[in-house]
Amino acid sequence: MDVTFDAINILIIFASIGSLIYGWLVYTRLKDSESNLLFFLLTMAVAGWGIAMVFYRSVGTAELSVPLARLLYAAAAAIPVLFFLFASVFPSAQRALPRVAFWGSLAMLGVMWCIALLPDVLIHDVLYQPGEEAFIVFSQGLHIAYAIFIVSFFLLGYFQLIRTYISSDTLVKTQVFYIFIGTLVPTSLSLITNLLLPLYGIFDWNWFGQISTVIMSSLITYGIFKHRIFNVRIIFTEVLIFFVWLIAFLRIVFSETTPAVVFNTLAFGALLFIGYLLIRSVTREVESREKLEQLTTELQSANNRLRELDRQKSEFLSIATHQLRGPLAGIRGHLSLIIDGSYGSVPKETLEVIKKIFNSSGVLAQTINDFLNVSRIEQGRMQYDMETVDCNELITGIIEDLQPIAQERGLALTQETTVRNATIYADKAKLQHIFTNLIDNAIKYTEHGWVKVAVADGSDAHTLRVTISDSGIGISEQEIHGLFEKFVRARGASGINIHGTGLGLYVARQMVTAHHGKIWAESDGKGKGSRFIVELPKTAPDNQTAASAQ
Repeated sequence: MDVTFDAINILIIFASIGSLIYGWLVYTRLKDSESNLLFFLLTMAVAGWGIAMVFYRSVGTAELSVPLARLLYAAAAAIPVLFFLFASVFPSAQRALPRVAFWGSLAMLGVMWCIALLPDVLIHDVLYQPGEEAFIVFSQGLHIAYAIFIVSFFLLGYFQLIRTYISSDTLVKTQVFYIFIGTLVPTSLSLITNLLLPLYGIFDWNWFGQISTVIMSSLITYGIFKHRIFNVRIIFTEVLIFFVWLIAFLRIVFSETTPAVVFNTLAFGALLFIGYLLIRSVTREVESREKLEQLTTELQSANNRLRELDRQKSEFLSIATHQLRGPLAGIRGHLSLIIDGSYGSVPKETLEVIKKIFNSSGVLAQTINDFLNVSRIEQGRMQYDMETVDCNELITGIIEDLQPIAQERGLALTQETTVRNATIYADKAKLQHIFTNLIDNAIKYTEHGWVKVAVADGSDAHTLRVTISDSGIGISEQEIHGLFEKFVRARGASGINIHGTGLGLYVARQMVTAHHGKIWAESDGKGKGSRFIVELPKTAPDNQTAASAQ
């Protein structure tokens, strides 16, 4: 039997092959998925319906066309049943369909196949008229029953899709939308051209439904892969290459001369090789990008988890330090009263021990304050009460308080001021904390020599610079860069001061930054002392209010 390759048959062949390719591509992405398998079977039924129409239109005798017409109706009957089964399990890979619905649908399909295929039941004859599509003679009542069967299963499938749409997330809703539209358009056209018009003896458009099915396969495929852009790129590349191969193959079939056959065969072979390389290249690129996207997603999830753990850590520190400060303040208060003699005389040996306990509790209190400040800074709860502060006067008071400690270590602690107006706009308590910490550090890490505090103009007339320099252990160039990070201490620092936490400079930098200032360290090297410089604006920035929070 010769197949007539007119324009309509060629369009039907392209639509059928396209549907089959779409189904195969979806199925091969996840072979264990019931919905993907059912979609592939659906596209096979669609392709079978199209190929049956091609052969039906190609014969010219009733002897061959009648069984082909019966096969055409049988193939069409499978489409709505498979669509209903597909809609019932989509989108889950292993969503179970009730056995009653599954076997009941197949049983009804079996009955319809018997009606369509048995001789003289639904279809009786095929009549030919010159220049027109063949006229199918069928039983009017059974044809209506056949149409009701088709429409009912499509409606059941749409009902399942609507249920899935209502109960699903945004991604699945989008996928269901494309499936709904993708099947509604060709289904409506097919019902009109293949079921409704034949009831009135009109068969001129009975091939249009087969061509429109490519719309269904395309949109369902796109819906399944919606938002999975990388997979869509592979699919579109493969579909394009398959159609190029098909066209090249058809050129061989329609070649009329031997040289044309040879040339088209060589061209087809070259296109096969190039297409294979292109598909492999796109697949590798897409797999690499998918892997990168997966790693990025995992990294983002890990970062979110780390941020959450960091937040919980800050909250824990805040609660813990608040709970520790109260009892510790009480302990220090009572120790102070004992040292002052408020509770009576204490033996000298005992008093020395109590003083050591008092000093250790002071170190503990400072450590708690450092942790509390870090917690407040990281949670954005550090409050700043801005006012006009005489920096020179503030530093003079700090030096007076620390002078006994410096003298005890045999150090010369001095202050030098080269600026008349040392007034700045700042939080006085925070400045006192910053400079007390820096000067105290200079004293602790200087074993002999001196500590100098210089107050001078900054890099311009609008800033004030405070430099704390010493003749202490010094800092290497490599250590300076990370000195203001959390829990970082210079090498050798722990040998001189075992109580340091590595938080003081971090807190100082955060407070200076909140004042729109700068802080940095300088040193000529190990054993050559160091300089800590703080530069602050003299006046309030335009965006700074009298009470601000970091």
